[in-house]
Amino acid sequence: MSRYLQRPLAHDKVRYVGEPVVAVVAEDRYRAEDALAHVRVDYEPLPALVDARAAAAPGAPRLFESESTNVAAAYTVACGDAERALKAAEVVLCETFDVQRHTAVPLETRGVLAEWDAGRGVLSVWGMTKVVHINRRIIAEHVGLPEHCVHFLSTDVGGAFGVRGEIYPEDILVALLAMRTRRPVRWIEDRREHLQAANHSREQHHEIAIGLRRDGTIVAIHDRFWNDMGAYVRTHGATAPNNTAAYIPAPTACPTTAPTSPAW
Repeated sequence: MSRYLQRPLAHDKVRYVGEPVVAVVAEDRYRAEDALAHVRVDYEPLPALVDARAAAAPGAPRLFESESTNVAAAYTVACGDAERALKAAEVVLCETFDVQRHTAVPLETRGVLAEWDAGRGVLSVWGMTKVVHINRRIIAEHVGLPEHCVHFLSTDVGGAFGVRGEIYPEDILVALLAMRTRRPVRWIEDRREHLQAANHSREQHHEIAIGLRRDGTIVAIHDRFWNDMGAYVRTHGATAPNNTAAYIPAPTACPTTAPTSPAW
């Protein structure tokens, strides 16, 4: 999935509304906003990919021209022989379900502060500290420092909900800018930015078959589903489809399951 990772700033192609294309640094937010108003970007419209199944189909416009497919990963999680159990089942129910996309709107938007101590060679970072060690490693790799030279100072998170605390492009940019300017750099997301660019999750299409005995006992579950990963595969990779595959049997005592998930 590393082929589908995001750059801190878009390069040649912008893949979603709100993707960062330029960074502006100023003494205060007001000057930064004024400078940003003078930035002009020309966009050439491209076909939109808004359905995971259509994006996975042969001939679909590719998000990444260097790749032959939009499918980031396709795998099978199985227990027993679900196909055989379905054929032997007394009753088979087949349904198609769509799970809507969702996200979170925390009271506190995202934010990050970075300070570079050139004398000690230490970068201190406040923010995105829900998964401290993972994020510290990612920041260290991007700024070219050994991990022990990046200090993460964890504060009260103020709510995470899967949308705050993970690495975003702005977090890497703030760290790099602090090192380049040799001054503390802070960025706080406004509400409009959050609604445009914060992570979404869970948009899925399911085609599921359940085999049963006439007394209601479930003997097999087979689910083929598509998970919309958005424009990029971010920090947690295929966590959402992995979790879904584990949840399919739920608390049922089902001897055979075969959930299959192409992740996009």
